[in-house]
Amino acid sequence: MEKVISMALIMMILAIMVVDGEAKSEIECSRICRDHCKRSSPASECAACRTKCY
Repeated sequence: MEKVISMALIMMILAIMVVDGEAKSEIECSRICRDHCKRSSPASECAACRTKCY
């Protein structure tokens, strides 16, 4: 029984983290990283921005 309660508690904490976290959509990330992902920008700069965004 204690194992079930602890598992439920962990799942609730994870759910709160996911809901409160700022997961951004593809469109939002494209908008945020637009300046970093221009043709003249290095690919690593674009990749770093996308990694931070997601």
